[in-house]
Amino acid sequence: MIEKYRQVLGIIVIATVLVVKLFSESVNQILWNDKAAPHFYLSITGQILYYLVPVLIILFIFHTPQTLLSELGLNNGFLKGVSMAFIFTLPMLIGYSLFGHYNNEFPLIKNISFAFKDGFREEIFYRAFLFGQLFRHVKVSFIKAVAINGLIFGISHLYQAHNFIESFVVFAVTFGGAVWFAWLFSKWRFNIWLPIGLHTLMNLYWDLFSTDKTAMGGLLLNLPRMLTIVISVFVTIKMTKINQTQEQKYESRES
Repeated sequence: MIEKYRQVLGIIVIATVLVVKLFSESVNQILWNDKAAPHFYLSITGQILYYLVPVLIILFIFHTPQTLLSELGLNNGFLKGVSMAFIFTLPMLIGYSLFGHYNNEFPLIKNISFAFKDGFREEIFYRAFLFGQLFRHVKVSFIKAVAINGLIFGISHLYQAHNFIESFVVFAVTFGGAVWFAWLFSKWRFNIWLPIGLHTLMNLYWDLFSTDKTAMGGLLLNLPRMLTIVISVFVTIKMTKINQTQEQKYESRES
């Protein structure tokens, strides 16, 4: 079915993402997207479902129920993805704890839940669904799939800016983040738990130590974040080369 309706799938995926984003701010206001929400856990559950339900409906139409988890990248690699995300983000945890001020306004479990809400729903929505379906099934090139993903993801974060310069920087940072997350998702054999873990922990550390609330941040605060990115890229490239070498050895033995 996918082979026959590739273009239809691509159009529906992009249209779904645009429609969901069009009403996302209104939904966030209705559900009270804030740690001080009176029914906090109901609020974040509703926000996750707002992104997740349309994704599941589209995937159910174009794929079999048995493959839904694999299409989302949730079927395996949880411990590996989360543990690597923790290792990659250690520079942020250490750097922000040294240079930031611990924010104890809300309980730790509430901070973790709030960070997980955005990490989970955005990585499922943008990386597993938008990028994943375009790249894996619609057969859009990696560059085009990443560009579409980054463009929509970057625009969706412009609310953080207050002037043109801030808008440009916020867009550039979030666009770059989208490219990075998508690249990691593809290189780690479509294991979405790594991007989810990275996104969640980066947001958590950013908020937990009273750093800049926008994606822009300050120079000193961005150094640990850049180190996190560099380490993740270095390890991923090394891992990819090792896997390729092992696969070549296995193929030579089989032949």
